[in-house]
Amino acid sequence: MAVIIVYGSVYGSAKRYADKLSELTGIPAVDYKCFFDCEQYRTIIYFGGLYAGDVKKLKQTAPKILQSTRLILITVGLADTNNAENTNCIKQSLKKQLSEKQYRSAAIFYLRGAIDYSQLNFKHKTMMALLFHTVKNQAPHKQTEDTKALIETYNPKIDFVNFEQLFPIFKILKQTER
Repeated sequence: MAVIIVYGSVYGSAKRYADKLSELTGIPAVDYKCFFDCEQYRTIIYFGGLYAGDVKKLKQTAPKILQSTRLILITVGLADTNNAENTNCIKQSLKKQLSEKQYRSAAIFYLRGAIDYSQLNFKHKTMMALLFHTVKNQAPHKQTEDTKALIETYNPKIDFVNFEQLFPIFKILKQTER
């Protein structure tokens, strides 16, 4: 079975997960910029960083993927993935980036990434600063768990990457091989 890991990452968390899964499985991992020949793969594992609600380059990559191809989609972001409100927002975004059939048939996972504010480009640094200043001035009773977490963790380097979160994905791949 032809399987490939593709990742869309700006600051590296999605790439870190993709590289680790590649190391664990022997499946090659490639940047979405180098992924062209979609037709030869029966399974595509796509790791995508979340940026302003969208999965990095998924909207451009998804149309190239055959409808018969099995898609395992892993989003990587800062939001707490145990919070249903967060995963529901991600799901709504995915529905806009994938065809209906791709969305319905994809195995979807939500992983947490990392952020180093000193490494952000000007646009992202500005967006994060605006968001921080907006939420820090909200009345405490209007702040969500995520906005409280943003306020508490704004500016330092934060790393939520946890490679143990790859094991359910690894398990699905092993089941697929049978």
